[in-house]
Amino acid sequence: MNLQTCKNIVRMLRTHGLRRTLRSLVQRASERYHDWRLGIDTSHVIQPAEAGVGCADANEYVPTDYCSFRRVMSDLDIHDDDVFLDLGSGMGRALVMAAWYPFRRVLGVEYSPGLNRAAEANIRRALPAARRTAVSTAVADASRYDVPDDVTVVYFFNSFRGETFASALCKIRESLDRTPRRLRLICNVPFLSTNIEERVRACGWMKKVVEFPFPPTTRYFIYESRVPPSSASGDGQLVSGSS
Repeated sequence: MNLQTCKNIVRMLRTHGLRRTLRSLVQRASERYHDWRLGIDTSHVIQPAEAGVGCADANEYVPTDYCSFRRVMSDLDIHDDDVFLDLGSGMGRALVMAAWYPFRRVLGVEYSPGLNRAAEANIRRALPAARRTAVSTAVADASRYDVPDDVTVVYFFNSFRGETFASALCKIRESLDRTPRRLRLICNVPFLSTNIEERVRACGWMKKVVEFPFPPTTRYFIYESRVPPSSASGDGQLVSGSS
C-alpha cells in the first residue's frame, strides 16, 4: 500500500466515518477481484479531460458495479431476441457482463476513442470467440447516435447529463417512432441526484416501473415504453405502460 492510498483512506475516514469507509474498501476489493477473474482492466475513475472529452455535459468515467448490475438485470425478463445498448460504454465492463445474458446483440456507444479502445481490448480478453461476435462498439456522440430499431434494453450509467442526455432520449424516441416496440431504459444516477429522473419524467412517453436504491452512493431506475400490439401497425404513437 503506497503513501497516496494511505492518505486517501485517512481522508475517507474523516469524511465518511469507519462504517462507510470499510464498505467502500470492501467494494473496491471486490471490483478488482472480478476484473482479475475476467482478465480485464476497468477499475478506474477517469476525468473527461483525461479521456479526451471536451463536452461540458460529460461526467467522469466510473465503471458499473458488478453486484448492482447483476441485481438490476435479474429483474428483467431477457429473451434471445432482446438487444442491449450501453450509452457511454466506457472501458466495456457493462458490455462484458451483458454478453453473458441471452441478448441477441450487445452494443456499446462511447465518445472517447481511448476508452473505446480499452473496451475492445477488454472484450477480447474476457469473452470467448463465440460470444464476442455478438458484441460491437462504436465511437460516437450519444446525442447524435441513431439508435438501432431492434434495441430493446438501453443502459445508462450516468455517463453524461443535461442537453446531451435530453438529445439521447430524443434519439431513442425516434427509433421507437420508426419501429414501435417494448423498450426498457435502465438509468443509474447518484443517490441524491434528481436531474436524470426529471428529464425522463418530462419526456412523457416512459414510465418508471421499479427503483433499486444502493445507498449511500447510487440508485437504479428501470423505465419502460410500450406500444400495445394493436397499435404496432398503426400511426406509431407511443403509449406508456408498466410491465
